Amino acid sequence: MSVLSDKIKTLIENQAAIYIRSININDLNQQINTTDIKGAVVGVHSNVPEAENLTYSGTNNVLVNETIEVHYLQLSPIDATGAQTQTILDTLRPYADGLFDLLQGDSLRSQDESIDGYELEAVESVKITNEVLTGWKLSLTFPYYRESFNCNFSPEAQAVLDRMFNLSSKQTNAIVRFVDSEVLAGNWALTDEFYCLALGWPNALQGFKSLTATNYGATFDNTGATFDGVSQFIGSGIIPSANTDRLNDVDTQCFCVENYDTGKDNAILFGAFQSTKKLYMIQRPAANLQINYWVNQVLASVYGVISDFQNNELYGVNRVLNSAAQLYINGLQVDSETDSTADQNDIELFIGASDSNGTAASHINAKLGSFKYGAAIGFDQAAHNTNVRQLLADLV
Repeated sequence: MSVLSDKIKTLIENQAAIYIRSININDLNQQINTTDIKGAVVGVHSNVPEAENLTYSGTNNVLVNETIEVHYLQLSPIDATGAQTQTILDTLRPYADGLFDLLQGDSLRSQDESIDGYELEAVESVKITNEVLTGWKLSLTFPYYRESFNCNFSPEAQAVLDRMFNLSSKQTNAIVRFVDSEVLAGNWALTDEFYCLALGWPNALQGFKSLTATNYGATFDNTGATFDGVSQFIGSGIIPSANTDRLNDVDTQCFCVENYDTGKDNAILFGAFQSTKKLYMIQRPAANLQINYWVNQVLASVYGVISDFQNNELYGVNRVLNSAAQLYINGLQVDSETDSTADQNDIELFIGASDSNGTAASHINAKLGSFKYGAAIGFDQAAHNTNVRQLLADLV
């Protein structure tokens, strides 16, 4: 039997009905003659399967839309009155409606698709001496993935999937597409950690490489993590000083889905602040609004561009030399500074606020979609911008 046929059998039997599999509903005599069905409800999975297969070459997934017909039947006299027939139909109707509900809620169904309705038709079936089988024919199309085809993911993508919990097929496809695109661009090996905040809880807190973030009040949906600008933030688990290679080769990226704090002083996308060690990005002050950034440096000079954080933009800061810090927006360099390197933070990078000597400060009221930390030299900023945008779009 197929996976779906096995599922239907289980569901019918769980309804305390007698299960019969027959390709032709009018050819039940042999099964009926060997089964005592008097007073029982009979559930017959009765059709020749018809399946539409949609393939996704990027992930080797196959979405199957398979037609189903199930008859729920009971014996009734050939000369049954209308009232007798109606009683049987009333008795069997909850079985047919119930099977639809069970299938709609079953884990086998693709979480990206729903069962788009079902049809019910009152029927009379096989004549057996002085009785007939009367009841309902339930017809619907059931969407599910052929899981056996999910076996050819790249090692990089599979490693990410193994860190996640109860992903939908849409989320799986989005992750695989993103990771494989970053590998192709040469970015994956340069990424120390990446968080997709649009995966919902708890997967938004699962780093794609090895870390698990800590949430302090942010809320999640399939477009990102929302921060209230007062107390909420995410602890990334990233301690910059833990990797000394990042002193003069570091890149940090954050996608701003929506900024509710336009015009606000001191609103930080991400960062860590110690008196002589700074890595963060901030909009300030309201009187002369700018995006300022510091990358492993100490000076309190003003850097950046005249703007506040905008909706649907990817912001990145990096350092590629002792005297070269850069600001990127949507994969394009928009500013550079020549201040020399100072040192790396030995406190945690926060998302949605700054870690100010161990205390969250300068919170932002915004929705953020992703966060990345890793190497800068050789990192393809334009490709990352494209890939992050595709990832977020695939999850909606």
